[in-house]
Amino acid sequence: MLRLRLRLRLRLRLRLRLRLRLRLRRYWTMADPLPDADLSQIEQRTLKALGEAPPPWIPELETRVPIGGSSYIRFGNDLTADQEMYVDVRTSHGRLTSPDSRLDSIIEFVASAPEDILRLITEIRRLRG
Repeated sequence: MLRLRLRLRLRLRLRLRLRLRLRLRRYWTMADPLPDADLSQIEQRTLKALGEAPPPWIPELETRVPIGGSSYIRFGNDLTADQEMYVDVRTSHGRLTSPDSRLDSIIEFVASAPEDILRLITEIRRLRG
């Protein structure tokens, strides 16, 4: 009886993962090329964010250098300025709090996003000639 329950749970989990994967694939698959106007809008949003929160965006991760607080993103090179972003992540399994490598991977992704986006835009324009 217990084995049957475990098998059913496993099948259900696998089905749910497959459904999610198929949904994500549909969402991320682009049939048409990205229009130049869309690319310019993405670039403008990125530059606007960087205008409010100066680069570099530096992830300060509690799992790597514990200081007894939360992981966060520091903006700019001025260590005396109080320019920070804290990320609050809540999932179906609960809230992610520092120190947690899952939270830190999200923070690292967000901190890298502006530079990565600008590099990708530059590469797309270079490839389009």
